[in-house]
This record gives sequence, C-alpha cells and structure tokens, in this order.
Amino acid sequence: MSAPFVPALDTFQGGQMTDLPAFTATSFLGDELFEIVSGNPLATNANTAVNYSITTKLLGQLLTGLISGQVVIGQGQNMTALTPYTVPVGVGRIYVNKATPEPTYIRFGAASAGIADVLVKDVAGTSDNAGNGIFLTVTADGVTNPTITSPYGGFWLRPVVSLNIWTLGTA
Repeated sequence: MSAPFVPALDTFQGGQMTDLPAFTATSFLGDELFEIVSGNPLATNANTAVNYSITTKLLGQLLTGLISGQVVIGQGQNMTALTPYTVPVGVGRIYVNKATPEPTYIRFGAASAGIADVLVKDVAGTSDNAGNGIFLTVTADGVTNPTITSPYGGFWLRPVVSLNIWTLGTA
C-alpha cells in the first residue's frame, strides 16, 4: 500500500526526496538506512511512488548475492595453461568438481575490475601434489600463482580495487 500523493509533501526541506537526514559519518556500521524511491511504471500519474528503506548491512548482503555467480569446472575442462578458465567480473564462486585427478588452470584478471571476493574450491577432493592441483594465474599477497594441492582445499581471493591487488585467504 502506498500513501496518496500530496504535492505539499512531495519535497522535503533541502530538496531531497526522502525525510532521512543526510549521511555525514565517515564509515558504515551496518544499521544505517538507505531509502529507495520506486516509481510505478504502470501508473498514469508519474508522481506516485513508494519509498522503501533498507539497512546498509542488508543492502550489502543483497548486492553481494546478486553479483556472486558460480561456475563448476568439470572433468576434462581447463586442463592446460593454454586453456584456463578466465574469471569474469561477477563470478564469486568457482567449484572444481573432477571425478579423477587432473590439473585445472584458472586465470584472474586485474583486481581493479573486481567487485566481490572469489572462492576457488576443490569440491570433489581430487587435488593432489602430483601435478593434479588447481593452478591459479594471479599474484596475491606476494604469492605468485598459488596452487591448491590438498583434497577439498580452497582459496578466497579478495580484490583491493583501489590498489589493484588481490589478497589471499584459505577456504
């Protein structure tokens, strides 16, 4: 249900479309509110709209969920350095699911294009230290081309966009 349009209440003091105060802090705590004004594209009156509010924490979780696509790399795929899986923007989960041990190559681009943390994980338990690991083409935390060599192992790669570097964590 939306409130009826009242011209006198259309604009709040300062000209904004919301009655929330201006955000003046220097960091987020997670409980701040964003207010989103959504127009009704089917309405004949362009002045009808519905206001929604959402906390910064919930908005962050929602946006992360929207951009975290997943990919499963199966048997026979991306087995050489010449045929790696190149991670596109928007993929946040890469699962390697190979029934028998074989190498897998994954290439990361510039961290400056990253928008989310990326998980790379051996979900089949077939990575080993006999040449059948998951080889990452990236430098993260000073480690060049980290490799997953333990069954069910994994890494988190986190982009630091402003510095164009990746950080590395275990999964």
